[in-house]
Amino acid sequence: MAKESKNDKEEKDEIEIVDDEEEALAKIVKLKRTLAECRVAKEEYLAGWQRAKADYVNSERTFREREERTVARAHEKILTDLLSIIDSFDNAFASHPPDSPWVSGIRSIHDQARAILGRYDVRVIETDGAVFSPRLHEAIEVINTDDESKDGEIIAELQKGYMIGDAVLRPARVRVAHYRTNLENRFRGEM
Repeated sequence: MAKESKNDKEEKDEIEIVDDEEEALAKIVKLKRTLAECRVAKEEYLAGWQRAKADYVNSERTFREREERTVARAHEKILTDLLSIIDSFDNAFASHPPDSPWVSGIRSIHDQARAILGRYDVRVIETDGAVFSPRLHEAIEVINTDDESKDGEIIAELQKGYMIGDAVLRPARVRVAHYRTNLENRFRGEM
């Protein structure tokens, strides 16, 4: 004779033979109620698990986004600090003859610093022939002009500006032309 397994024995223990029809119907109703309660509990557990999983995925995404923003801000800070060194190099080159041995030796260091900027997609904001844009430029000085076609034109760049990707890392500091209308000239003349 084969030995009964533990599961077979438990199933036989749960099976109850009922002779009375009413008692059998009552047990069926009770089992259906228990089954319905189990289904409700299962749905609650499933919904709770799904919410917990969604919360986990959202928090993971939020953490990654914060980490990326923190790294980007750190890069921007370091690159901005590097810009002041590059400005110093540019000023030094402007005050020394280009053929001096000092300039040629230091130019390689300057080029290495510029290469670092290039690796981070940092590029100069062009101002030659450009029209003033408050997004890209900081007007340090406004020069009045009588030539209407020069209105808003950048006259001189006082400090280079830089962009990283599509964002302004540092605006270009510029001198801008402003056309004075006849009304402005008359108003200024009365003062």
